[in-house]
Amino acid sequence: MTAKSRPHHRPQSLTRRAPSHALWIAVTCLLTGASPSCSQDATEDEPEKLVVGGVERDASGIPLDRERAPVGDEARQEIANLIESLKPLDPTLTSNHHDRRFIKNQKWVKRLMRGDTEIGAAALHAFTGYPGEEYDVRRALLIVGGHAAPEAARPLLEKVMVTYGYYRVSDRTEAALVLAETSPEHYLELAEPLLRRRGRAEETGVPDEFLARGYAEACARTEHSPVDVLADVLTNLAMEDAARHFAAKELGRYPGDELGEAALRTTLVESTGNGYVRRMAAQALRDTMRGERGRVLFQEVAEREVDGHFRSFLEDLLNANYR
Repeated sequence: MTAKSRPHHRPQSLTRRAPSHALWIAVTCLLTGASPSCSQDATEDEPEKLVVGGVERDASGIPLDRERAPVGDEARQEIANLIESLKPLDPTLTSNHHDRRFIKNQKWVKRLMRGDTEIGAAALHAFTGYPGEEYDVRRALLIVGGHAAPEAARPLLEKVMVTYGYYRVSDRTEAALVLAETSPEHYLELAEPLLRRRGRAEETGVPDEFLARGYAEACARTEHSPVDVLADVLTNLAMEDAARHFAAKELGRYPGDELGEAALRTTLVESTGNGYVRRMAAQALRDTMRGERGRVLFQEVAEREVDGHFRSFLEDLLNANYR
């Protein structure tokens, strides 16, 4: 049975201009593997410069060569200011300073996400050459670049998401989530084989939980049903626990879907020792099986349950929902 599409709050449409051909090609061509090491090459009379992957860049990581990175001074300065603002504050400052800076930066990133493709290109160039380790900076550059210039960003986001051993796991995870938001159809093609794998992952990559979250997000944006894949995630014991927990909760949003209900019922009575995923399955079934069907199911499982704690949980669930 086809799952019902759940309501999804769609963000306001982003204001974008179509990227120029030269800008698009320049950004895409830059997305080759660049060495993470860099050397500083600056004098007192010259602005600070970096050399990354044999390319001279400014302090933000954007190439100085305007043919390689055809973005203007205003966009470069905007990204430079954002990077500086996102760098960690003095940890001895009181919490009000950190709170104000956090709120300001959130608003700043959201504004730049709606910027034109030149802002997006500047952020993407900066990400490929930024030498710092700060998570907030690297994350913001991917978010701004992905949303402001989605077409130009797609090859970079895909490369970061799937490349093992070169990019940080945090970068790969954020790239996957941004790709799911900005190129959802493409993300579905990349993520489905990863979520349907059998056996443990052979290499360190994007955690299963975030692959599944991205899949649900991409489905919501394209009006596809995620039930088939999430049911597979839930019943696949090789998946990381956090991904199974998310899948159980998400399947509760699709009442009446036979495949999703079957996966939840299977999980409800599994004997792997993961009591938490069983509770998540029970709560999802409570949301999708109102009335007598739900009462009979939980009553039968409770009567046969050998785990006293889980039996008490089911009895409480019955008393609260099926009087």
